[in-house]
Amino acid sequence: MMNHLTYKYRDCDLELTVLEDNASAIRIYKKYGFIETNREYGYGIKSDSKNVMCVHMVRHKFSHIANP
Repeated sequence: MMNHLTYKYRDCDLELTVLEDNASAIRIYKKYGFIETNREYGYGIKSDSKNVMCVHMVRHKFSHIANP
């Protein structure tokens, strides 16, 4: 799926937000050329009523895709 999306939108900047504790997703996004732009505390609240930190990431157009 990531191959398809990054290829289809290769002429666009792609942005996404992921919860900080989702290390496997962050690792995959980095593999596809996304870089961290900033972090935001209090982005949402988990079921245990704790605020969560999120990571904002971007993949600029024409970035090279790493082979998964």
